[in-house]
Amino acid sequence: MTFSSSLSSNEGALVLDASVLINLIGSGYCERILAALTVPIRVSDYAAAEILGGGHEDAVVMRGLLDTGMVHRDPMSPAASILFEDLVSGETNETLGDGEAATIAIANDTGAIAVIDEKQGWRIAKIRSSSLQLATTVDILALPSVHQSLGDGALAQAIKSALVNARMQVRDHQLDWVVGCIGVEAASACTSLARLLRHRANMARQSA
Repeated sequence: MTFSSSLSSNEGALVLDASVLINLIGSGYCERILAALTVPIRVSDYAAAEILGGGHEDAVVMRGLLDTGMVHRDPMSPAASILFEDLVSGETNETLGDGEAATIAIANDTGAIAVIDEKQGWRIAKIRSSSLQLATTVDILALPSVHQSLGDGALAQAIKSALVNARMQVRDHQLDWVVGCIGVEAASACTSLARLLRHRANMARQSA
């Protein structure tokens, strides 16, 4: 199965959810990856606060990203705040956490791309705003500009580190690309890929 990023290096601004930034920080190559994007990188106040108030290493890197202007904190407009309140209110299975909701609300309000990994976030975002463009951490890592910046070896290490250190989520249609980058042995050793690999093996046995 062939996978290519849903992003391009010259698209509009990206609004990154906290989990995406944690994945990139966990990769060990966060600054180089973000520099390769060549588009404005934004983060909501909620997502930034989540990281700054969390683990020491993540907080230190996040503070550096904000201080250097590599990532910009983006406050919500009144219009975005209305969507935010809608996204965090209601039944649990139909609502989102503050960080994800703010990411979606800001991206929807500004015409940016919301980069979130959680499937529930994607599902609810598509229901509430069918025109909103969504992407994942893997979409960022799969950009040709990121590959060009890092090279094969560093890209493979970045993916492995994000999987191990941050338990980066990988979708089924992204699995072959990830395995192709890091190798079958490394992929098999990643607990965060175990469910997908088992599912793929079961499907292969059933179709045999």
